[in-house]
Amino acid sequence: MKKFFSLIALAGVLAACTPEQIQTAFKLDGAKGVIAVEVVKLDGAPITGQFQIAGYQSLPNSSISYEGNKALIAFHAEESTAISEQVLTLTATGEQIITPVSTTLTVPDLIAGQVVTLSGLIRVGENADGWYVDVVETKGEPSQSEGFLANDSYSTYAYSHAGISSWYVNNSENYLTGSVQIPVEAGSEPCTNFTSTDYAGFENAIAQFKSSSEAGTLTSEVVNYDFVVSAWAMWNVYVQRSVCPVHAKLQATRLGADGERTDEVVTLAECDYVSHLETTYRAVELPYPEAAGHYVEGHGHANGGNNAGGGISFNE
Repeated sequence: MKKFFSLIALAGVLAACTPEQIQTAFKLDGAKGVIAVEVVKLDGAPITGQFQIAGYQSLPNSSISYEGNKALIAFHAEESTAISEQVLTLTATGEQIITPVSTTLTVPDLIAGQVVTLSGLIRVGENADGWYVDVVETKGEPSQSEGFLANDSYSTYAYSHAGISSWYVNNSENYLTGSVQIPVEAGSEPCTNFTSTDYAGFENAIAQFKSSSEAGTLTSEVVNYDFVVSAWAMWNVYVQRSVCPVHAKLQATRLGADGERTDEVVTLAECDYVSHLETTYRAVELPYPEAAGHYVEGHGHANGGNNAGGGISFNE
């Protein structure tokens, strides 16, 4: 994915225009993203009371805000700067959280101008009649689907590179500004393959786990993405979604006389679901081959009249 997202300065790109020809330069925003974290009980209901999320502080210029049972982590690199991949362990603690609970997610490699949205769900455990009941999840290998801009108003150029066979053309001396709505999905699909045991005393916990898992937590929204394309460029807006299979296990751990968990663990129920992990997006551009060497990345006259837009078409 990394090689695709480079704003490619092809080897052998022809000489740049002179300052008299190109009067305006622009810089890409730094790579940036948001992580939405929701903290719920075993039955899927929101926790109440104050809580804190830790484990995101290694992200550049990060900040966190809280609303109800949700936390939103925002981060960004400096102008024209990338962000390297990071594996985060986000841990929730709080008034109604018996023991700290964590989820792991990966912030992918992001180049300047690229944006990522990520989501995570933390289920907190609870004590029940001498047992600690919680959910343990095992994630499988993620898979991706790709989306591209769909806009019949712009001329295209047939050229194959990095999986894109048709590029839009900004065949002018002006840089192009655009805004497009990006569809973002987050959460989990309804579970499948649900199985449970008949341990006495855990009937309610199993029923609640089954109900919340079969309902799923999948949400969908659109976010506006503003971008800029250089003069004499061919370009597209590229979106990638990542999902992964998850095996979830509801388990109970016996508590000792001192309240500490022992080594006695029983499985109460299991199921499988698909988790929607991330959406990354950005504008990509290449020199337009018929522009007679005028292309210079990050340059173009400003005329204030360009507003490229359109929808995103996914190849699932």
